[in-house]
This record gives sequence, structure tokens and C-alpha cells, in this order.
Amino acid sequence: MSPATCLNAPECGQHREPGHILVGFAHDPNDWISRVMAWFTHADYTHVVMISPSGEEYIEASSVGKPRGVRAGRVEDFLRKPNAVVRTIEHPNPDGVWIDACSQIGKQYDYQWLLGWLFRRPDWQRTRKWVCSELIAWACERRGRALFRGDHQWWVTPQMIYMVSEDA
Repeated sequence: MSPATCLNAPECGQHREPGHILVGFAHDPNDWISRVMAWFTHADYTHVVMISPSGEEYIEASSVGKPRGVRAGRVEDFLRKPNAVVRTIEHPNPDGVWIDACSQIGKQYDYQWLLGWLFRRPDWQRTRKWVCSELIAWACERRGRALFRGDHQWWVTPQMIYMVSEDA
């Protein structure tokens, strides 16, 4: 899907409460990055996606499949993953968060992310490359509500996003 398709999603707000964004979580035991992340973080979920306001598509940053990096997909495909769950995060501007996430389609996957955790890289918000959880945290912060305190955060994981989310 192109960014234009992503930005022109059907009527906003059909599948979520006002003031909330939808996020999906999963774990892929076949992906080596997911296995490493699960080992380091003791997490149940090693991947997070942002679901569109229409509930029909999602944005992710992934090292699996083609193209690698930030891309859009159909929610029904994401929900076929084993152990996939959908949750919500309260936010004052969910449509703006979606637009900002869409603006990153085509950016590369950040393979140096793991090194950022090991060496406490303070610049996870830079917009050249992304991992799934950093993309969501960045878009939320950019539109007025940070999910985490930036002055003490050098790494954002899917499990951390899960912990600030609520049941859908």
C-alpha cells in the first residue's frame, strides 16, 4: 500500500473508542530478532503494529518479509498470526498519530536497535530507521502525548507498549 492509500483510509473512528488508538501485538518464534528480543526482555509480545482508525489496515516496522522496514498491511492478515491481540492506547489525537505513522512508510528497519539497548542510545526518536515499538512511541509523542518519559528512555520495546495499553 502506498502512503496515499494509507492516508485515505475509510471513515475514522469506526472500530475504536474516541480518543484511543488501536495497537496489535504478536510474537513470531521463527524470526531471529523476535527470539533475541524475547530472550532479552522476557516478553510475551515481540512485535507491535498500529491499526488504522478504520480498523482495516495497519502500519508496522518489520525485518521479516518484503519490503523490510515501515510498511502497511491488511488487519485481517495480521490477526491470522498466532497469539495476535488487539488493545487500545488513550491519546488526544489518534488520527494525527495514524497520519504521522503513515508518513514513515518506506523508511528502513533499524537493525542497530539492539545495540541501542546495550549501549543506551539516547536518540531512538530519530526518523531515519525504525523498529515497530519506536515508531508507535514516536508518533504518539509527536502528536502531543508521550507514552514514556523521554529523558530516561533509551529503548522502547513492544512489551513496554503493551504495558501502557488496555484491553480493546
